[in-house]
Amino acid sequence: ILLEGNPKFIFVLNCDVCSDYPLHEMLTFHASHEGSATILVKEVEAHVAKDHGEVVLEQEGGGGRVVHYAEKPQTLVSSTVNC
Repeated sequence: ILLEGNPKFIFVLNCDVCSDYPLHEMLTFHASHEGSATILVKEVEAHVAKDHGEVVLEQEGGGGRVVHYAEKPQTLVSSTVNC
């Protein structure tokens, strides 16, 4: 059912939160960067990060490409988390 009609793009969202996501901006960004996927992230304090998926982004010339993702790791991986 998810791919019915052969959509070019789909959004996969958390279902355990209510939030206002910038979907139009995310779609525009994704289409212009031609990546496999786009993930919305934000910086948080270390003690908050432990309760979320932590994202490590490429630093040099990567344009924000994800190089590592850890779902609620036991030790801090990054203070950048998925939204």
